[in-house]
Amino acid sequence: MLAVPQDFVRQIMDKLGLGTREVGLNAMVERMKRAARQAMVELKGS
Repeated sequence: MLAVPQDFVRQIMDKLGLGTREVGLNAMVERMKRAARQAMVELKGS
């Protein structure tokens, strides 16, 4: 399981001065988390 805090993207983007791009990065992180969850389900099923 990925242990990424909910506000991870906001923290990083704010520190880099790129807070306005947070939405896109949040979407990418969410896709990675979803893919990781699906992979775990598939591994448990095999």
